[in-house]
Amino acid sequence: MLNDQFARDFTAHFPELAAKYPVYAELQNIFDLALVGALVRTEKLPDRADWHLTCFGDPKQYAVELHDAPAAVDSVMNHRVVNKVHILVGVSGGVSVDPNKLVQPEEMKIDYGVLQGQRGAFKPKTAAPDLWWWE
Repeated sequence: MLNDQFARDFTAHFPELAAKYPVYAELQNIFDLALVGALVRTEKLPDRADWHLTCFGDPKQYAVELHDAPAAVDSVMNHRVVNKVHILVGVSGGVSVDPNKLVQPEEMKIDYGVLQGQRGAFKPKTAAPDLWWWE
């Protein structure tokens, strides 16, 4: 129960926490990048866009620096004494994410929101090729 409340409060106040502790903003950036990578792979976006990934598709051309993942992290503990008899303890530590679970078809929902109905309104009008110029 306390852990659930902690998780809700942490999520609700994440922007303030990230502003005060930039490591949380960096962690969100890593999660966002992992999610984008999973979407690109799962939805086969390079094929759909006819992008051959140039050096990004060949690990020999673009080597990503790898480091050993930590085997342990410091834990955080909080406790509360109830009726001077019972001790409730909450312990947390470590971070784990699997973006592949989030990009499965049953987990994805398309929501155009305010763009609903406007999708075709911004198509370029047909123009003669000689109308384009570059400086």
